Amino acid sequence: MTIFKIYPELLYSLPAETHTTDELIRILNNHPERIIPENLTAIRDLVAYHNPQNPYDEAMWKEINKIKNRLAKDTQDYVFVFTEIRLAIDARNLKELSRLQQSMSAQQTELLTRYSEYCQNQI
Repeated sequence: MTIFKIYPELLYSLPAETHTTDELIRILNNHPERIIPENLTAIRDLVAYHNPQNPYDEAMWKEINKIKNRLAKDTQDYVFVFTEIRLAIDARNLKELSRLQQSMSAQQTELLTRYSEYCQNQI
């Protein structure tokens, strides 16, 4: 998959004669937070509102929280997807950036599916 399939707006932001990797990197560096903020806001908006005494809801929430953390929360031992995306931008590694964005999208799809199921189980 090309960077243009992931970020079609990049194609339209470049002059017709300037479709070089350096130009893409320049645009990404000028807008490094374009890739993450909406996704991070969406993740932060997913909150628990179940009774902690319900083991089924608690288990569902733990799985949701695990995915949220894999995407957005670094630890001393591990760098998570959003940080990896920032590092790929800094390293000008478009192939890795593309792979990470696909991973982020797949994890977010799983996250939203699980959260929807979680919400449907609330009274």
